[in-house]
Amino acid sequence: MKRRHFLSAAVLTAAPLSLSGRGLHSMDTPIQTEFRAWHALWVGADDASRTDEENAAYADRLLEIEDRIRDLPAETPQDFIAKTVALTGFGMSGLPDERQCPALWAEAMAAIA
Repeated sequence: MKRRHFLSAAVLTAAPLSLSGRGLHSMDTPIQTEFRAWHALWVGADDASRTDEENAAYADRLLEIEDRIRDLPAETPQDFIAKTVALTGFGMSGLPDERQCPALWAEAMAAIA
């Protein structure tokens, strides 16, 4: 099996983590509650009708939620995934490094160990 096929299969097995159906909506951890609020804002982020000031306020609300997500401990693997998605803006930016956010990397290492 080629790596591409393996990754495709992995995506299919991750279906319970989707944002629709069961997935994150069936969980009620603090991170997932915050993630749902963050995602609701995220999907409306490209509203061209907002002024620069409104966009700045909108971005501030997103960042406030991201900060809360960053500071909450992950209770489940899905929490850690939600935390990663929010902190990277769906991969648009990198994660903070270990010096900037040691708790995040401690959680990652604990999940691996």
